[in-house]
Amino acid sequence: MSSLDNKNRHSEDCEIDEATNTPFHPGEEYDGIRELDNTLPRWWVWMFGLSILFSIVYLVYYEVTDWGPSQVQEYEKEMAAAPQKPLDVPGGNTFVILTDAASLDEGKATFGSICATCHGTMAQGLVGPNMTDSYWIHGDNMEALSHIVENGVIEKGMLAYKDQLGAKRIQNVLSYIFSLQGSDVSAAVPPAKAQEGTFQWNPKTDPEGAKKEAETAAKPDSAAAKSN
Repeated sequence: MSSLDNKNRHSEDCEIDEATNTPFHPGEEYDGIRELDNTLPRWWVWMFGLSILFSIVYLVYYEVTDWGPSQVQEYEKEMAAAPQKPLDVPGGNTFVILTDAASLDEGKATFGSICATCHGTMAQGLVGPNMTDSYWIHGDNMEALSHIVENGVIEKGMLAYKDQLGAKRIQNVLSYIFSLQGSDVSAAVPPAKAQEGTFQWNPKTDPEGAKKEAETAAKPDSAAAKSN
């Protein structure tokens, strides 16, 4: 727009900037800085008009009519198309003790980063119990220990790791712990913790003696008959 057009848009009393021949915007002066009454660029005016037109079309297409799917419909469609992944929960084969190297290596890494803080780097026991002997506080099988790891023992300071680890990592770390049964922890620092819990015979730690003791204890009637 020419300077003449600018002048025609305002009264004859409007002051004109001598450098640009653009009128000053009346009443817009701050700290000695005066605002020029420039016209908006054509591209900006077109963009503004198109955005208004787009919003009207969008409103009609998605909200007023049923032409376009709603956000809820799009979500339900994507969920229906997504592959169904089974929930990572304990059960079935997660109670099986694994012996392959990959599972034990992952279990060892998990033990070192989480369990060793309370059970020692060699599982010799610190705040938590010794995991290498044949004495168990909460049971000596995969199912019982999985329950402990998942839900924790809050009164003794053990946190629940169900959400942090998941069933597979719990299976791997418990398999690694079972692989440590009977291992030599005489060089552990600090020394191995004293026995805690109930004795559960383990052929790795006591191949003969405990087995005989368990068999004898299971037959009290026969022992009493011999004494008579």
